[in-house]
Amino acid sequence: MQRDELERRRLETIAVPLPLYGRGVIDTAAEKSGVSVATAQAMLIDPIGMNRVSTPGGPMHRPVYAITLTVGPNLDRPPDPLDLEVVEVDIEGAAMLIGRDVLGLGELAWRGARREFELHLPRSGQPGG
Repeated sequence: MQRDELERRRLETIAVPLPLYGRGVIDTAAEKSGVSVATAQAMLIDPIGMNRVSTPGGPMHRPVYAITLTVGPNLDRPPDPLDLEVVEVDIEGAAMLIGRDVLGLGELAWRGARREFELHLPRSGQPGG
């Protein structure tokens, strides 16, 4: 749920879901980020539209949700929250799929031999953030 929707719900005394913490899977082949069906249901959000997506089984129409994503909320200085429109994805073992729409906002470094990666996203007060 995006920040403006949360504020509207607070003002209208409509139930506001608690933040949902979960694992994200980085997918450099995905143009858009996605959220699992279970995560969307747990967040009490309704789709804002439909989008045609390519899947291994062929093209499909999937619901689109407006969310605010904070990567690494337990860090001392997490990156800025990101308002996103994400598609519903079939993914097990993770709350969401992190696609190029998010990756393109920062820098991703992969150290294959050590099986490590770093993702640097914009932070307020820093160049580019």
